Amino acid sequence: MKAAATLICGVAATHASVIAPQDAHPVPVPPSKPGDAFVVPKDFVGFGIESAFLNNFDNDFSDNLVSALAARMSEPPVMRIGGTSGDYFLIDPSQKQDKKCVKGKCDSHAATYMLGPSFFDGYKRFKDAKFILQAPLCNPINITNTLDFVTRAWKNLDNGKRVKAIALGNEVEFIYKSGPKAYVDAALKLQDAIVKKLGLSGDAANIFEAGNTASGTITGNKLYKVPGILNAGINKNGRISAAAEHWYQISGVKPWTDHTMQTLMINHTAIAQRFNLYTPSIKASQDKKLEYAITEDAAVLGGAEIQFSDGFGYALWAADFNLAAMARGVARVANLAGRPNAKRVFWTPDDSGGKPSPGPQVRAPFPAAMFIADFIGKGNPSAVKEIKTKTDLLSAYAMYDDKSGKLQRVALMNMRLYNGTTGTKRGRTTFQVNVGKAAKQVKVRHLRADQGVAAMGFDFGGPTSNVSWAGEQWSHGLDMGKGHFRNGKVEENTVQVKNGVASVVVPDSEAVMLMPPGAGASLPQPPLPDLMPATTLKQAEVNAGVRTQMLRPDAEHKIEICWVASRLYKGGDLVGKLQDKLLCPSLDIFPADGRRPVMKPIASANTGSLDTNQIWGHSLISLSFRDAYLASSVFSLLRTLRIQFICVTPQQAPYRATDLDPKEGIYVEKTKAGP
Repeated sequence: MKAAATLICGVAATHASVIAPQDAHPVPVPPSKPGDAFVVPKDFVGFGIESAFLNNFDNDFSDNLVSALAARMSEPPVMRIGGTSGDYFLIDPSQKQDKKCVKGKCDSHAATYMLGPSFFDGYKRFKDAKFILQAPLCNPINITNTLDFVTRAWKNLDNGKRVKAIALGNEVEFIYKSGPKAYVDAALKLQDAIVKKLGLSGDAANIFEAGNTASGTITGNKLYKVPGILNAGINKNGRISAAAEHWYQISGVKPWTDHTMQTLMINHTAIAQRFNLYTPSIKASQDKKLEYAITEDAAVLGGAEIQFSDGFGYALWAADFNLAAMARGVARVANLAGRPNAKRVFWTPDDSGGKPSPGPQVRAPFPAAMFIADFIGKGNPSAVKEIKTKTDLLSAYAMYDDKSGKLQRVALMNMRLYNGTTGTKRGRTTFQVNVGKAAKQVKVRHLRADQGVAAMGFDFGGPTSNVSWAGEQWSHGLDMGKGHFRNGKVEENTVQVKNGVASVVVPDSEAVMLMPPGAGASLPQPPLPDLMPATTLKQAEVNAGVRTQMLRPDAEHKIEICWVASRLYKGGDLVGKLQDKLLCPSLDIFPADGRRPVMKPIASANTGSLDTNQIWGHSLISLSFRDAYLASSVFSLLRTLRIQFICVTPQQAPYRATDLDPKEGIYVEKTKAGP
């Protein structure tokens, strides 16, 4: 984009600088479930991993993220393990490596991989989820090889108990190019062999997924799609449970600017118009009583810089895309985890992506999956209805209890682009939501980022790049993917209802969820405060996301997370205010000590309008090593209280061999204590 996310810790919350709301926008929510509302499957939201990279996700971090999603759902989320690489797997039972690239562009989807037995250990992960298991479907089919693959994976998926479906190939129109009949003939041959090998019978054999046709096929490359596959008889034996296709919102070479993002990506009209191309496939599947799933999707196919393709703009797109999909009868969406070196993913599982896609990290889009899961909710089946806004950049959706017809939740999207690195003020829109005269007030929770579309998530961009849903964020460095609440609890605000209408202010580039009384989404309680207690200064800095501003003796186990302009708040003691809010007695504020090395004012050149001379050398906020992970919550509170502060991220002050040498490193002896 035109401006990259700034990594210096800020001063005031973005909400404090928004301009006056635009004209109120009516949202005529039906008081009870409309007849054309779609029932949303409880396993609607899930993730997708490129087949060859399953083992990269075989770690506790990725497992924790999937479990965090599963905790919000009534049914297990679905993990789609599939992609181009999955159709060309070979197996060597004697190979020690989990996989070895033998042909093509290695470390990508476009390669042939030889698998060893340890590859299949990846299917033992994600016990809280079910799987889409892709059966290799090369041309011609190697039946022996495919059956070996399927049976090994099936066994590790608890002998099929955790299998949602077996996919008969991926983007099959590129494998069987002569037409849908060629694919159907090959797929049915393979299907029959799998059924016999696994001993499936009755309803247990009706477990196959067909198609998985490419995004480009849907939008105009003239190859066959789901309707052609269905018409060619793929379900003539009744064993197909779902048809699937793929979706990439933007493809090709584009100027990766805010203008492109606004017009092609975070734009409800652009999403809705593209759905028109998918309508024949959705209808053809539903006419045959089959589920229709989008099993691979992202806002950008490739080519964009990571700040464009994997920032909060992607989160906004993902939220509206998932909402629009469920409101059109799509049964499942597999949001992209992909592969480690991709720049359009919900998280990167390890460091194998290198500099282009660093990791392990939770990326900005991930909280959108939690937002969607909470909108669907637990318990009774729910039905969704899109509420037309008649504008490109706003959208609204209502969720109802399918049995009683009672309104449960309303999701509002303000996709007007705000980039917090450009210096522009943040606009906002007032949605006037009809929630019924019986309601006196509604609770409102926010999917938000202070930096707007420039936010990349804490792991990538540091404290000012936070993305949160209802005050909760997820991080590799802070909580190993388990999630934590920045202020120790769910964040929500109350809006009074007047004459049946709730006037809800939504800042640009933000989504919110309204919950009438008694209809709130079920959110997990905050985790225990000592998720990953640090025992060394370096661990504490990693957990805090900032470098320490002062070097103390090791035995003190303290980290100074930032300079603060004042030790007072409205004439009172700021330290007491922060301790009470965070339930953190280890937090302290004190003047700089002239006897100890202090970090040089590295950040002073990047603080915008801050007068750093009024902050550097004054008072320091410290935390114990154990509580270092609370640093982001401290910063959020300081912004809320409008108290200026300065901190330094590891990106601004990388580790060097001389860090602990006050004479040559980034620390200097302070000769005069601050006031």
